[in-house]
Amino acid sequence: IEEIFDSLEGATIFSTLDLFSGYHQILMDEESINLTGFTTKFGNFVYKVMPFGLIGAPATYQREMNRILFELIGKSVYIFLDDILVFSKNKEEHIEHLKEVLEIFRKHKVKLNIEKCKFFKEEVEILGQRVTNKGLTTVEAVKNWTKPSNIWKFVLSWAQLDTTVY
Repeated sequence: IEEIFDSLEGATIFSTLDLFSGYHQILMDEESINLTGFTTKFGNFVYKVMPFGLIGAPATYQREMNRILFELIGKSVYIFLDDILVFSKNKEEHIEHLKEVLEIFRKHKVKLNIEKCKFFKEEVEILGQRVTNKGLTTVEAVKNWTKPSNIWKFVLSWAQLDTTVY
C-alpha cells in the first residue's frame, strides 16, 4: 500500500468513486448460482448476482475491477476493493482521467453511487489515510482506535486451539 501511495507523488487533484451496490453488479457464474441457494418462508431462492458474505467475494470483486480498469491502474486509478481513487496532476488532466473511467464504466454497465462519490478534491480519505498533494497523513479516527486488550474475542473456539502440544 505504501508503494501505491508513493506513486501518487505529483498528483494534486483527486476523486473517489463508490459503486452502487458494488458486489451486486457482478453476475454469478452460471455453474455457481445453485451454490447460493437459501430457503425462507416465502420459498427457495438463489442469487444471480454476487452476494455479500461469500468467501471469495472480495477477491472476485477486486479481480473484476482490476480487469475492467486494467489500462488505467497506476497511471490515473487505484482500486482498493470498493474504493476507487482517480488522481491527476492538474484539473485538465483530471477531466480526461474521469472521462476514461466513466466511459469504461458505461461500457461495462457499472453504476456509481453518486451521493458517495467525491470529485475534484485537493484531499481525500482512503484506507484510513488522508491523501493530499503534500503526501499522506493518518486520519485522526484511525490514530485514536483503542488497542485490543485481549485477543480471545477475535479467535473462534480459542479453548480448542489453546492446547498443550506434547
